[in-house]
Amino acid sequence: MVDVGGKDVTDRRAVATALVRVAPETARAIREMAMAQPSVEEVGHVLSMYVGPDDVLVVVDVNFHDDTDTGEAAHAIAAIEKQVRARFPMIKRLFIASCSLFFLM
Repeated sequence: MVDVGGKDVTDRRAVATALVRVAPETARAIREMAMAQPSVEEVGHVLSMYVGPDDVLVVVDVNFHDDTDTGEAAHAIAAIEKQVRARFPMIKRLFIASCSLFFLM
């Protein structure tokens, strides 16, 4: 036992940092779900961050085939979102970014 009596009261601050992301298998599964869409040409980074114990933010870079119109891309994005959310309910914030769509706008 430690005697803490007789000591002055002090203010202290503790700072902790951590890199917390989804498991590599989760990122691979998300990449596979995206690649399963016929209009998806390639999937880049799958970035993630835990916002809370059961609240994960995921950003997925997706590139579509050049001849994909915005309707097809929107359908593919909706399908990816539905599959990811069904399999990984802790992913509450999902952003799918596409350079192809960005340049079309």
